[in-house]
Amino acid sequence: MSHLKAHEVSVRARAKANAEFGFLGFTHFAGLVREEAIGDLHTAAQHAEYTKIFNKFGKKSDSRRAAAKAGELGNHVMKEVLGFLKTVLIAGTSHEIEMARGASFLRSLPGVGQQDRHTDFDFQDFVVFPGFRRCKPFSIWIPLSRKSSLVLGGKETIYSAGDVVVFAGDCHHSGAANRSRDVNYRLFCYVPTREFDVPWAFSQCDPGVQDQAVKVDDEQEVKRLNEVTNPVNKKFAPAEHVKYLYNKGTATFYHFSVPLWIGGLDSAEPKYDTYALGLPSLPTGSGFKHCPHFNVDDFIPNSDERNLLNDFRAQCSYCRGGKKRVRAE
Repeated sequence: MSHLKAHEVSVRARAKANAEFGFLGFTHFAGLVREEAIGDLHTAAQHAEYTKIFNKFGKKSDSRRAAAKAGELGNHVMKEVLGFLKTVLIAGTSHEIEMARGASFLRSLPGVGQQDRHTDFDFQDFVVFPGFRRCKPFSIWIPLSRKSSLVLGGKETIYSAGDVVVFAGDCHHSGAANRSRDVNYRLFCYVPTREFDVPWAFSQCDPGVQDQAVKVDDEQEVKRLNEVTNPVNKKFAPAEHVKYLYNKGTATFYHFSVPLWIGGLDSAEPKYDTYALGLPSLPTGSGFKHCPHFNVDDFIPNSDERNLLNDFRAQCSYCRGGKKRVRAE
């Protein structure tokens, strides 16, 4: 049985979410994950082994904000969510969730402060190409505690257990402070593409983790790994990619370990806000001649998806308000 209540999400709600993701950089689906799965995930999160993660740029990591690997159930739920997002035309064939090395639990202890604003992927000097909206890396964030907060679009929003929040790789965000007396848990996963791997840097790891790292020194092995672990190389082998970690700054390979991976995740300081203009709507009196939120060139859909795109355009709540109209051809 599916862990999601995807059948309860209407076409109109999917259209609204897609428009929000494209123009705000984030969206969410309320109560998408079933309560039974959330309960099991919350229990697993309480017993996981954690490694502290980034909280403030230029400062030592705060042990009150940490992450751990989520295990089989967490990975399965995230793969289901990715499949659902393909039906919403947010995810596409370019997304490689396996490159993220599995889902993670996030843990915030009482008293931890708000994270610095950041993006999960670095888009600096990247040239946008046709259909990029459908090929953009993103992150999935699911509250496991009764209430969890996340800062998106400059505003802190409270979400409920089982909600699914999706935000683009260039969306400014930050983990909220935990002002309660309870430990707060979330399920999280990156969704990279071959063009955008998850940023990782050895220098981000604590000295104790660095001391345990196993470096690849053999020249022939390094040469092989440069071919099979590079996502944009024709010889790319995903099964090999997940066994190693690559530090771009020093061109050094390390054997994978969970503390090394989590401790080295490298968030990017945002340079500019891609979504500063917000979500546009049709001008008053336009006669609904063209919906700006679902330009076919932003999606490059196949024939079946083109019909869905027309459905989204016809039911766009930002252009139609409460009105409905016949599907555009």
